[in-house]
Amino acid sequence: MKKSKILTVDDVLAPVTFARTVLGMAPYHIQNGRLTYHKIRSLICLVTIITITTITAYFLLNLEVFLNTQATIVGTIKAVIIIRRIGSVVALLVTIGPSRSNFIKILKIRHDLNQIDERLSKFGCKEEINQSNYIHRKKIIFLLLLSSMVLVLGEVVIMKIFISSFETIQALVFTYPVVVMKTINTSFHGTTLILQARFNCINTLFSTSIPLDKNFSKNVQHLTLIHRDLVQTSRRLNRVFNLQLLLWIFLNSVLLIGDLHAATYVVVFRLSGKLYRVLVISVKNCLTYSFDFYYLCKRCKELCYEANRTRILLLGVRLPVNNKEDERDTVITSALNLLNNKLEITACRLFRVDYTLLFSICGVAFSYLFIVLQLEVGDVKRSADGSFSNTSVY
Repeated sequence: MKKSKILTVDDVLAPVTFARTVLGMAPYHIQNGRLTYHKIRSLICLVTIITITTITAYFLLNLEVFLNTQATIVGTIKAVIIIRRIGSVVALLVTIGPSRSNFIKILKIRHDLNQIDERLSKFGCKEEINQSNYIHRKKIIFLLLLSSMVLVLGEVVIMKIFISSFETIQALVFTYPVVVMKTINTSFHGTTLILQARFNCINTLFSTSIPLDKNFSKNVQHLTLIHRDLVQTSRRLNRVFNLQLLLWIFLNSVLLIGDLHAATYVVVFRLSGKLYRVLVISVKNCLTYSFDFYYLCKRCKELCYEANRTRILLLGVRLPVNNKEDERDTVITSALNLLNNKLEITACRLFRVDYTLLFSICGVAFSYLFIVLQLEVGDVKRSADGSFSNTSVY
């Protein structure tokens, strides 16, 4: 039987690197072991950013031309459109601005992960790591296709079907920054998958082979050091994506609330017959934002859970009665070190990124909807016959 090729961390994340190059967001390359700017790629990146920024400015300045004049007086819809356009470009600039320094840090993270893989291979985890690398590369490719081909291009198709005035220039403004941001997010998700798999290897060792090993104390100390390095690597990854995570969460939260408001308004006041286009597009946007939020929180929560449960497994190791006292001391000391090295993924240290964030966003969204809809109940007839009379809101 033919053996599988050994995949490194760089091989696993290669689809993301390729996607960034195709999108013109990789103005550098590695030459003689050093990261240097590539002239042609840098020019393509600069031209792309200037073009997208210019087209977005043109779109916003001529919003009355692209959208119906009566429809743009609706505050919520117009605000959502403007925030989506400006926010996407700002997110693009923030992502590309410190791109070189961040990429150097990411290269260091990948190098450290490859070294950790070599250390774990000494404990018999080589095959397990390689299998997980193949699985994670497939997941990364799937996420790239899902975010770029299905969600974004599918979104453009829906906009084109329901909005006759939707033009190619709008599609370019709409899709490109979103695809870039989703590609960056996929890079973060893919790296968290790799980190989680390494924590899982350590946890498996603590729960199976380590308690029966003759060099128990030495191996426990070695695995504890590897665990510490993995936690530090996870924190460095968090710092690299801090600003992008904060901006992405803020932007998507505002857009989710805005689109949810539009969809709820149509349903509550029974305007789906007139405003079915608004309903379809808003529901589609809400589902997209909700999926992105859920997957981000899921990835961060599972990574932290796998990292933080190691101390529980270590304390649960059963040692024979005749074991030496120093082995028990090793377990207690290592568990205390792990206890003081708890992993949390945050957005600029303002809040944790886990399921708590998901529930908080839901709470804010529904509180906003309850208050706003209560204020709008008094003039529902005037809103239905006036502001929302045109079906081409978008």
